Amino acid sequence: METVAMEIRVPRWVKDEKGEGDIVRSLLFEASAKMEYYRSRMLGFEKSYGMPYERFEEKIKKAKEENFEEWDNFITWEGFHHAYCEWKERYEGLKECMRS
Repeated sequence: METVAMEIRVPRWVKDEKGEGDIVRSLLFEASAKMEYYRSRMLGFEKSYGMPYERFEEKIKKAKEENFEEWDNFITWEGFHHAYCEWKERYEGLKECMRS
């Protein structure tokens, strides 16, 4: 993930009480919470269908007949999956910033 330097303006009390690391940790916490939210939403589908998203996607796409309920669930699950992946990537990028 590409990182860039950024300058932000904050009230003096923020600068006095917090450092850059605290701000990045706060963003890390937010990214982790969102990542876990989407992961928890995917778990319901994994339990219902007894398989992870990737296997279910294969099953849906290879099916000879459409099952509309499964397709509806797939579309919802796909949204959660993509959101989870996006927040996981953001989380990993923020972890890299902490190492720098």
